[in-house]
Amino acid sequence: VVAALTEEREAVLAQCVCACNSLRRGVQMCAQHSEARAATLAAVVAAPLVRMVQTRLRAQAPPPARPPDSLALASALDALFTCAHVGRAALHTELLHEVLVLALAGVRSADVLARMGSLKLLGCALAATADDRDAWGPQPAADELVQQVHETLASAAKQDVSEDVRRLAEGLLRILAA
Repeated sequence: VVAALTEEREAVLAQCVCACNSLRRGVQMCAQHSEARAATLAAVVAAPLVRMVQTRLRAQAPPPARPPDSLALASALDALFTCAHVGRAALHTELLHEVLVLALAGVRSADVLARMGSLKLLGCALAATADDRDAWGPQPAADELVQQVHETLASAAKQDVSEDVRRLAEGLLRILAA
């Protein structure tokens, strides 16, 4: 019974990976023909992806995460990154705030793929907040979130076991300092 449940769970996670990759590719293909349509599609797809990533982050197994869990989360983060990048102009302030908070939470994940994907997403969200300062949230919470981003990036840049994560966190810190 346990083997059957494990097999079924892994099949669902594999379907999640395929669905996320399809969404990501669909947004990319749409962008080749119409940036406006791609931005609209990305904005529509981004909200469910945020929910999916939130769920996957909460459901993460203790380290080391099992490969299907890790891949499902990484695929969802990658699809969300594509949506945030392509649809940046169409993302409303509240959704952009959710993406920013979600990416910050993902940087704290035990899984290296989740940390890398979250750092990329955080970079995209930070670029978008330059155009939409309200995405940081209301004061004083906005100042606290800015501080959390700096502290989390500084910690990842100094202490992460992955050299790639450290380099990307250092790069984001340099951009924030500029």
